[in-house]
Amino acid sequence: MSEQKKIDPRQLHIDSMGHHTRQWFCRLPQGMKADDLKSPAIWSRVQGDRAKALRRHDKLYLVDYDEAFAVDARVTDVTGDAAVLALQKIISFPERLTPLFADGVYAVRSGGDGYYVMRLADHVQMGPCFGSEALAIRHIQNLYPRAVV
Repeated sequence: MSEQKKIDPRQLHIDSMGHHTRQWFCRLPQGMKADDLKSPAIWSRVQGDRAKALRRHDKLYLVDYDEAFAVDARVTDVTGDAAVLALQKIISFPERLTPLFADGVYAVRSGGDGYYVMRLADHVQMGPCFGSEALAIRHIQNLYPRAVV
């Protein structure tokens, strides 16, 4: 990877908080591989966010942008601009039994907290996340112009 991607703090969400440790869910940036998680510097933006800075012993569930894999990890060391992870388990996900809807102009994508519509021409998210694929498909239908009678 020529230019190292950084984890966006907005993609890190608290899953549960105990008295001594926290569990986080994080969607990885597009194109990031499991091997990239070995670099402590990818966490510099997160460590700069006071509310989300990782602490030693925190647990992470990291999901690939395209949901091809997920990683269970523990934070073993931190600084103000880095975090070292112990990768405990890498889980490979097979392809979906039924692919998510796409019509050539728009595509439904899974976003961790729901389904969203992406315009394929420029990869822009069109609207909010929806609770189901069916609601996202309905949103696609509403994006197309209709004749007024």
